[in-house]
Amino acid sequence: MSTMADLFRLLADRLTPVKRLAIAYCDLSPRERQQLSLLQYDNPRTGELQSAVNDVRLRYGKNALFRGMDLLDGATTRERNTQIGGHRSGEAG
Repeated sequence: MSTMADLFRLLADRLTPVKRLAIAYCDLSPRERQQLSLLQYDNPRTGELQSAVNDVRLRYGKNALFRGMDLLDGATTRERNTQIGGHRSGEAG
């Protein structure tokens, strides 16, 4: 992660806004896969937490875990999790 951040600082033009950035890794084994974010600090517990969240969602579904703000009036997360491509999937919600 720090190598990628160093490369970005070295190669990016600071006067040009970045709209999209894609990074690809090849030849990784499944054990080494993890979701990385350029906006997160390098924290070893982040990977453990993300793995636990993914395990719960795989076992109990997308609506098993979500943020408290997703329970507020007008929040659409639970409804959107039942949609396919932004359209109703036929599930009763």
